[in-house]
Amino acid sequence: MKNKFPHSITIISIILFVFTLLTWFIPAGEFDRESIKINGIEKQVIIQDSYKQIESVPQSYQIFLAPIKGFTSAADIIAFILLVGGAFSIINKTGAINSGLMQIIKLVEKKNSLRSFVIPLIMFLFSVAGATFGMAEEVLVFI
Repeated sequence: MKNKFPHSITIISIILFVFTLLTWFIPAGEFDRESIKINGIEKQVIIQDSYKQIESVPQSYQIFLAPIKGFTSAADIIAFILLVGGAFSIINKTGAINSGLMQIIKLVEKKNSLRSFVIPLIMFLFSVAGATFGMAEEVLVFI
């Protein structure tokens, strides 16, 4: 029988179980934080040497609520990725993405000196997309 890598849900479940178990053994603690403004953006930063132990709250049944809380807190990103994934799927059905990549490959084949610039060129195009209309998590569709 061939060894098969476990499903991603199995891996995530094992990680969730291990970290839930660790809440029973690792003492809880936290750092104090302060708000600072950098270029007009308010950020929370940790105050150096302010670590203190706090009362530990071992987890048990919360293991079943964790995925739901995670989905709830990241619902806007999840929905956005689903919408963008659907949009890119439609664009992919038209062949526009493959056509664009094939044009880049043909250009590189004609000019052998550009061969080392293919990956940087594609990275540049994705960077421009990220800088102009905020394409960040949406790159997952291409991966």
